[in-house]
Amino acid sequence: DPMGKRTIGVLTKLDMMGKGYNAREVLLNKVVVLERGFIGVVLRGQRVDDFGRTSKELDIPGALENERQFFQNDPAYRDIADRLGVPYLQRSLSLQLTDHILKCLPELQRELQS
Repeated sequence: DPMGKRTIGVLTKLDMMGKGYNAREVLLNKVVVLERGFIGVVLRGQRVDDFGRTSKELDIPGALENERQFFQNDPAYRDIADRLGVPYLQRSLSLQLTDHILKCLPELQRELQS
């Protein structure tokens, strides 16, 4: 996708960036421009929560809650938190797939009928 029309950029491990660093400009599509933009996520990794647990030790709902709290509490991401995280990535990919299927369906139907 050399023109960046179909690509969705996914930035992972945003919670692992050093203090004072963030990926806000990339997420706002200002560094590398992709038509479908970028989505940031926090995966279950080595980060330790307030109770001394690594995120790998959390269940999935717990990890998703940690991710939500991370974006809500980080000043760099707070105002764009509704466009970040695994649930938003899932919805975005699902919508893209649905749109693609709907666009391709008429041609597929014509091919099957001929």
